[in-house]
Amino acid sequence: MPIHSLFPECLTGAECQDIQSRLTAGRFRTLTAATRRALATGGRGGFSTYIGDFLQALNRLLQDDAERAAELAGHWSVDFFLPAAADSDLAARDAASRLLPSLLCERLSDGTSPLMGLGFETRCLEDGALPAFIPQGRIFIRGVSSPLEWLHWECGAGTATVWRASDPSINQTIPVPLSLSAVSPGVQFYPFHDLDPWKLPLIPSGEEALLLNASQPEYAAPEGDHTEDSGTVPVARSLVEAHDILLRVWPEVVDWAKALIPAIAEVPAPSGSNTHFSGSFGPGLPIYLSGVRDPLFHAEDLLHELQHQRFHLAIPSEAWFERWHDGGFISPYRADPRPLSGLHLGLHAFVGVNEFRLRALEAGISSVISPSELLRTHRQNLFVMRTVLTHERLSADARRYYATMAHALQRHGRLIESMVDEETAGRVDARFEEHIARVRADAPDAENGSVPVHAAAIGEFEGIAALERGAANGGIHEN
Repeated sequence: MPIHSLFPECLTGAECQDIQSRLTAGRFRTLTAATRRALATGGRGGFSTYIGDFLQALNRLLQDDAERAAELAGHWSVDFFLPAAADSDLAARDAASRLLPSLLCERLSDGTSPLMGLGFETRCLEDGALPAFIPQGRIFIRGVSSPLEWLHWECGAGTATVWRASDPSINQTIPVPLSLSAVSPGVQFYPFHDLDPWKLPLIPSGEEALLLNASQPEYAAPEGDHTEDSGTVPVARSLVEAHDILLRVWPEVVDWAKALIPAIAEVPAPSGSNTHFSGSFGPGLPIYLSGVRDPLFHAEDLLHELQHQRFHLAIPSEAWFERWHDGGFISPYRADPRPLSGLHLGLHAFVGVNEFRLRALEAGISSVISPSELLRTHRQNLFVMRTVLTHERLSADARRYYATMAHALQRHGRLIESMVDEETAGRVDARFEEHIARVRADAPDAENGSVPVHAAAIGEFEGIAALERGAANGGIHEN
């Protein structure tokens, strides 16, 4: 699928179908890899033990109802949890605990559950619920569910016995398959909040539900220069307002979000911090967001993560960027040295963020957009651009891509520099230079340690002419 612009543009119906086909194919590849891994271990080891239960139940459903099994296999949760399960036995146990509850409602043609005869474990959330991502809700087992408790399940022909791992005397027998349209004895089901007008589920306790506890957010952004925590807007309400902002400022972003994002998970931000978090793990997977004090930040966050997803979906990074995996580069966006891949991804996202901010200002939406923040981000983007031009080896397609990027940065520079007085620019430059110096101190051998900080602010790219020689045909296309 070609990307004709750095930024989201109108999607046709055919392009939306192509996106879904790509995502589904990727999910089936993930499932196939997991199945091969389980078979290769011969049923031994944590991966086969824990993930094997899920694969066995899915195979039973496949033999009974291939169409329904394909729907389940093509669900985002398969692509999200199965890769993480390969990390360790504990990771496999955690992943299985998030995949298996989604099968509790599935029914074979003889009325039995595909989980019949299986024993497995699931882990409750902080409120005692089990997240079920396919029926899209939270399951409570009355009298048994408990915050962060592991529950053990033994599934029979028409019932399942569930007990606390910490105290087997606390147990409950419930009917399986579960019926969410009727009252099931011993079970309560609460659907996830539907984010209207996004038509996406909002997953509560996202950090625990998506097993993000050990994951560092991809994007942690300050919310201006204020020092007091002014409180956050409820995420559900903020996302509705962010939708309205995007429709007004950049409606194509909404179409891309609906094509690529299957769910949004709410995660906490550090207490007392003026920072908001967002992250994602790839195209077609949920985005996780913390609360913000202004919905415009959520509009920014959604665009930021969407830019990452669009990049991963359509750009064959290893073919375009010869040094994609090379590490130890100073990043203007992070406090730690990063691989060159992180700089490519960061630039694509933050050029999009500044484009959004400029469009918002033009539309008269400026509640939390400061010229100094625009300039800071622009300085960061220029530093990465110079790093890439100096240190990356680009394919012809990548040169076309970066030629387009260079022109966007030049346009941004003309607009942003005109908004900022000399004193403000001096403060931004001083802080930026301090950041680069701190990261350079931790990575004295960084290849881009000599990239000039202030010279980068001029916005003159000696490499543009060479880039444009590779962009004679215009546009940005996949190999």
